[in-house]
Amino acid sequence: MRHARPWTIAVIALVLMSFPLYGTVLADGKADQEKTITIQGEVLDSACFISHGAKGKKHKKCAVQCAKKGIPLAILAEDGTLYLLNEDHNNAAAYAAVRERAGEVVKVTGRLIEKHGWKVVFVQKVEQP
Repeated sequence: MRHARPWTIAVIALVLMSFPLYGTVLADGKADQEKTITIQGEVLDSACFISHGAKGKKHKKCAVQCAKKGIPLAILAEDGTLYLLNEDHNNAAAYAAVRERAGEVVKVTGRLIEKHGWKVVFVQKVEQP
């Protein structure tokens, strides 16, 4: 947890950069390569994973705390692809469930939007693998 402070600006920038993406999707009515997918992988807090590779059961407590503080979540898929996770405003409970599962391997289903180099999943469902 103490390692997250130096990355606060980077994390805030990451969050702020995701807002224009969501706004563009709403304004256009659709996004480039939008589809529903299911991904199995570990839910990570992006600050600790990106800054020092923290993940796994030993990092779970910190990951949950970071998620509750608003650090953006991501899922590291089994193929090594990292997806940013966002709340689907029509189903906020699904993202809340993912936040509680930070540090665990789960199956996430949601709307994938790939735009400007980002892979973002708007979480619609979370379940045990």
